Amino acid sequence: MQSKKSNSTSVTEFLVIKLVFIPTELQLEQEEYIDKTLKRFSMSECKSCSTPLEVKCTLAYFTNSELFKGPFRELIGALLYLAVTTRRDILFTVNCFSQLQEKPTAAAWTQKDLKVYKRY
Repeated sequence: MQSKKSNSTSVTEFLVIKLVFIPTELQLEQEEYIDKTLKRFSMSECKSCSTPLEVKCTLAYFTNSELFKGPFRELIGALLYLAVTTRRDILFTVNCFSQLQEKPTAAAWTQKDLKVYKRY
């Protein structure tokens, strides 16, 4: 059994990743996914920033706070998908915050660093 390849259609999106074909390269974009994630976590009106995590930030700062009862794991999962697929530059920061998933703290959620990270 043989199949014929057809050039009549081209793939422009795969797993919420937009494929942009340029003569010399292929670009992967996830603007729509990022916008949906920002809306999901009520961050659609936030300002952007240049770095995802402050240099002086340590895990100890976040562990000495009251526990947070909100969608912390959901946010980490959404950011992890983004980091693994197209945004490798945020992978280290996602890893840092993912260490708090068992006992997420209010400081990690409300602290400037995680909010900055969501809008980075």
